[in-house]
Amino acid sequence: MLEVIITVAILSTAIVVVLRAFTTIISAVKFSQNITLACLFAEDKLWKLENDFPLTEEANTQSSKFSYNDESSDTDIPGLKQLKLTVSWEEKRKNPYSLEFYTYTFTSPTSP
Repeated sequence: MLEVIITVAILSTAIVVVLRAFTTIISAVKFSQNITLACLFAEDKLWKLENDFPLTEEANTQSSKFSYNDESSDTDIPGLKQLKLTVSWEEKRKNPYSLEFYTYTFTSPTSP
């Protein structure tokens, strides 16, 4: 009888450890998915910024969890602008995350 109790205790512990590992893996996969979606969201917004399309929020459910802020600044080279896009979102436990993306774009130089 004692051997059965010890075996059940060992198996129960092993099952708990395996289930905990699965929940950790699922959380990591979800976080990785959010980073990938944020990168795709930022790529779309940067493309629109580079090509002078208006930035509007789509009704897409995947992008509704992400918010963004864009900034444009001049560089030392005439006609070259730096574009900065910050994409942020909150995870399940309300932890805010953000990614910053930079790119450069040429604009027609203004003549005085």
